[in-house]
Amino acid sequence: MTEPQQKPRRGLPSVRHDFAREKASTYIDVLHRYRYEIVRRFATGKHLDFGCGTGYASRILADKMEYIGVDVDEEAIATAEREYSVYGKFFLIDGVTLPFDDDSFDCGSSIEVIEHIAKEQHEEYMRELMRVVKKGGAIIVSTPNRNYTVKRMKRRLLGWRNPFHHFEYSTSEFLRFIESMGIRIIEKHCIGDPLNLAGNRVSQTITKLLPSKWDEKLIRLDLQVGRVLPGSCSVVLIVGKVD
Repeated sequence: MTEPQQKPRRGLPSVRHDFAREKASTYIDVLHRYRYEIVRRFATGKHLDFGCGTGYASRILADKMEYIGVDVDEEAIATAEREYSVYGKFFLIDGVTLPFDDDSFDCGSSIEVIEHIAKEQHEEYMRELMRVVKKGGAIIVSTPNRNYTVKRMKRRLLGWRNPFHHFEYSTSEFLRFIESMGIRIIEKHCIGDPLNLAGNRVSQTITKLLPSKWDEKLIRLDLQVGRVLPGSCSVVLIVGKVD
């Protein structure tokens, strides 16, 4: 593996996760752990987290694998090195090109990143992830569902859009895109949030009033509703294999 050099990013906006501003939020904490619990089931050996943000996932995954995280955000990588270096290695990258040799990793993930990248670069982004993961290795990718019910209502009634997102897929679009890249899908997870516990102040207040153990149980139940009501899901997570 070629060790990447730390260098200034250019050409791409930051893909730093929005959660960084809300990391004290119980909902955000549970949601990210929920997704990386799925990653844990498939990840092994040397693992690449493509768009690692401030590196929080390394603490969840490091006991099971060798964790390497990359991101284009200089401040996020500085935070990761300061707070999580005991759990893994972190590198600043420039754009969507990865400074690693082919087949350098046993598996890879990209959690809530692709929507931050201009749509015309999505194929290049995914091909880079596929290039560095060995054949037969698992790739886990997630992105917000454009047709999430609450989001549609906010767009229609308030004209709202997420200023950090360049392009969001619907569930069916995302499945077709992943399959078009030659990735064999082995699991699809529709992660719920029909109660909008993340974006609704009333819901946030209610969960804060609950005892902590019930707070997390309510949030996890809300996230699991997507299994039976896919139309209510806020996030789509795909587990695939590189053939």
